[in-house]
Amino acid sequence: MSATTAAPIEIAALAVRQKVDGILYLARSSPAAARTGKWYLSLTFRDLQRASIDGKLWDYAGETPAVGVYRVSAAVEQYNGAPQLVLARVPEPVPGADPAPYLAQARPVRARAELLERLLDEALADIKDGRLSALLAWVLDEDTRLLFLGAPAATHHHGCFPGGLAFHALEVRRIALELAKVRGGPRCNLDLLAAGALLHDVGKIDEMEYSVERGQAVHRKDAPLGRLYGHLVSGVLRIQRGALDLGIADEPVVQHLVHLVVSHHGKPEWGSPVPPWSPEARLLHAADDCSAKVELTVDLHDRINTRSDGDWLEGGPLRQGLYLGFAGPRVAAMESVV
Repeated sequence: MSATTAAPIEIAALAVRQKVDGILYLARSSPAAARTGKWYLSLTFRDLQRASIDGKLWDYAGETPAVGVYRVSAAVEQYNGAPQLVLARVPEPVPGADPAPYLAQARPVRARAELLERLLDEALADIKDGRLSALLAWVLDEDTRLLFLGAPAATHHHGCFPGGLAFHALEVRRIALELAKVRGGPRCNLDLLAAGALLHDVGKIDEMEYSVERGQAVHRKDAPLGRLYGHLVSGVLRIQRGALDLGIADEPVVQHLVHLVVSHHGKPEWGSPVPPWSPEARLLHAADDCSAKVELTVDLHDRINTRSDGDWLEGGPLRQGLYLGFAGPRVAAMESVV
């Protein structure tokens, strides 16, 4: 059987210990090292149903394969609760194969572009503090605004779709403000909290973009400093440049805003150099964590990058599974808080 005559593989139908030989789309590949120091090629494949599965090719030191349609020969094994492919040999490219059927978005766009733009305008107009309002207008200038509204929020986790960054920021803002109001809004600077929510991930526009060709979020190759610095540093640099230009860099509210951005991951091991010390910073961290977990739950519910196992939806090594076996109707669909 040649690469051109091999049959497509359906990922959802795979079983552990099964041998497979067929066609998949290679969406990502990179060299990696195991804890033992043993090198391997880490891969992610996608099928025609837009399901995805990770793979490994051990003892590989050759060139990294480009994205595209390949014939894959592998065994299905279980790793951290999810199936993965252990390849028997280097994937074989399929000459002339059309990648288009595999490039539909792995995650649906959660909100229309015009809705995101309107909600962003409303969120910006709602901030009454003149210093913060001017700073947000400087940071989210016309060019940056277009990037912000079109960028994904992550390459593998929440918001991996065009507009995911704006969607996530607006969702975090709403969650944070609702938390603040429930727990005593007057003791919290709501304008500062809203500004922090809108800008907490703004540095991601320097770090990643959505690739239509690959059908996924990818690191930006034309902006290496974004990846070298990380989105926390890139975001702070943008805020600091604006504050210096406006002459408000020494204002306590601006310094507090910087603290919100650098602390919103919560812990050093999660990427923040300092923990959230202020009430606003803690509310922002809680809202950011909530938004990310809800997005992962929606992905599982929509069976995106997920494997069904009876009443369980298995989320893979980085995500907890979801149980759908409790009896009784669901009275409301899961809806975004944007």
